[in-house]
Amino acid sequence: MTAMLIATADVNACAPVAIVQGPPDVAGAISEILRHHGVGSDPASCPGQVVYASVSPLPTSGDYSLRITDPFGRVSNRRVRDAEIAATLIETWSTREDAVLLHPRSAALDIESPTPAAAPPEATTGPAQIGVSAEGSRGSDGSIWYGLAATGCASAGPVCLGARARVARDEGWTGPAQDFDQVRLDADLLAIAALPRRFGQLELRPLVGVGLGLTRTSPQSDVGTNATSSYGLRFEAALAAGYVLSRSWTVGGEVGLTVGRPSSSVMQAFDLSIPNPTAIFRVAFGCAYAP
Repeated sequence: MTAMLIATADVNACAPVAIVQGPPDVAGAISEILRHHGVGSDPASCPGQVVYASVSPLPTSGDYSLRITDPFGRVSNRRVRDAEIAATLIETWSTREDAVLLHPRSAALDIESPTPAAAPPEATTGPAQIGVSAEGSRGSDGSIWYGLAATGCASAGPVCLGARARVARDEGWTGPAQDFDQVRLDADLLAIAALPRRFGQLELRPLVGVGLGLTRTSPQSDVGTNATSSYGLRFEAALAAGYVLSRSWTVGGEVGLTVGRPSSSVMQAFDLSIPNPTAIFRVAFGCAYAP
């Protein structure tokens, strides 16, 4: 009994220590709160009484995933709303008196918690997400396009519903626009549905869309033709992959295919036509923000 009391007093003589790991902005805020509450961050100051915590933001939801491991290997997995709540839970685990009474340091056992089963992919839809990207495309007619796209969606159950606007330009480097000395400007407006899924820091977003596209064809020089316009339906399927930097920011890329057959742009002077591509393969890189 005397030996147990001496061991308990030895552990309680040093301040509790918590090591917080995660994105610097989040982990730093939690560590600062713990420091003000008297919880240190130097494991050498109190060996055997160190709590380890890892925190990661859940994209678009604004919450955090928190995992706490105490000095005896016991694990707690929680979902918290902010750094203050996370710090409170970590502090509670770092100052638990029952842990000291049940496992005095002089007779502490190395208890290994069982490895948890792999969690299924987590849906990550949140209130809203807005993204912008730069695109490069290759048309089925051999044309090369470049442009910008903006995408926004809001959660509706397991999916994210919204819209995508795109502007792309064919400078006539290859394909029919080069053959007839033309340039083409394309504008699309699509309704989209995405199904976000999170795998650690990786987020995947399969996406489908449907809408309208307008193509404007103009001569590059005085070739006796007039500018013409055509429009038609667009159907799109894409897969986006992003790396979650914080609870608000994600960077990544997307590959996709847009199909549709608008009416041809007519070269009135020669009574010829420049068919628009029936399919365009797109590659995009950009970032997304969740308010």
